[in-house]
Amino acid sequence: MATKQIWLNLPSKNIEASRNFFTNIGFELNTHYGNSADSACILIGDSKLVLMLFSENTFKSFTQNELVDTSKGTEILFSIDAESKDDVDEIAKKVEVAGGTIFSKPAEVQGWMYGFGFLDLDGHRWNVLYMDMNKMQQPSALHAITVETTINTTIEKVWDCFTNPEHIVNWNYASDDWHTTAAKNDLKVNGIFSYRMEAKDGSFGFDFMGTYTVVKTFEEIAYTLGDNRKANIQFTQTAAGVSVVEIFEAENENPIELQQTGWQAILDNFKKYAEAV
Repeated sequence: MATKQIWLNLPSKNIEASRNFFTNIGFELNTHYGNSADSACILIGDSKLVLMLFSENTFKSFTQNELVDTSKGTEILFSIDAESKDDVDEIAKKVEVAGGTIFSKPAEVQGWMYGFGFLDLDGHRWNVLYMDMNKMQQPSALHAITVETTINTTIEKVWDCFTNPEHIVNWNYASDDWHTTAAKNDLKVNGIFSYRMEAKDGSFGFDFMGTYTVVKTFEEIAYTLGDNRKANIQFTQTAAGVSVVEIFEAENENPIELQQTGWQAILDNFKKYAEAV
């Protein structure tokens, strides 16, 4: 089947208000067809993607189904490609002036994207992203180690215990004959952390150091170690507690199984500590 064109259809509580909103943030009104008291036709981007807005009753007559309550659930997220960071910031300003709601402020994402999220007047969610493909991380050939646990406490406590140096020195060790004697943590993108890890008998010690590439409070941390290995930690609130999933690129000096066991032991220590604090 030859597909000539695809267009988006959305319900709107107030066609005139929505028409004004989308044109005020930089979209183009199609003046040739589709505009009436009951509908509006909006063109998006250079490709002129068609967005059709219909009154809620008209939209329901098409779908033969109830509408999603956008204050309680989301059926779809629309993403818009921006040409630059400045373009993202400019669209964000236009959205606020036009009466939209920004639910995610303009920010770096994963070190190679920059964007924000907003609600239109009917609560539909939109995402505007500038993607710097030159900075996009390529898949690593290194083996990935994944460790995880669920912690029976609040996301706020988990985050504090995981990132506060006063707490880090109390759980950051894989076995009882090791300890962390000092910790520094500049928790921000491009910030550096340094943990001094030593055998308790004084026979050996080293500095575990890295540079943050992603810091999203209560959600995600990513960093790069001195040897360019990457790590990512995800924090997710669930019904059972706070899920913590860590993914590391393995080093080449020790067996994968040994590294897996060591990282899991440290995370298990963290769970015990965070639940006991």
